[in-house]
Amino acid sequence: MLICCWSTACRVSSAIPLAGDLGLPQATRRVPFGVARAAGAVLEMIWNTLGIKREPPMTRFLASVLARSHWYDIGPAARDFDYRPRVSLDEGRRIVVAWAKERARAQPHDLK
Repeated sequence: MLICCWSTACRVSSAIPLAGDLGLPQATRRVPFGVARAAGAVLEMIWNTLGIKREPPMTRFLASVLARSHWYDIGPAARDFDYRPRVSLDEGRRIVVAWAKERARAQPHDLK
């Protein structure tokens, strides 16, 4: 499994810590961002030309999203709206892992 990070690629396990929890294989190869974005453009063109309704496995948008870390500061929401998370990050992680494993049992091809 590959994931793109900025101008070079990184391993899924370092970008998505959940991969190890889900028993997914470690990445062994890297794909530069430009290559992933170009592949997305080509696949989008093929899908559009053939009139395929579902989204291609790689798009320019997906390459761009996977190329960045996404961290959000809840400080302003806590300060301005008295926001407090209902679950901790660790509990949220356990919930997501349990959900993904259950989904994989119901539809094994989705997480492979």
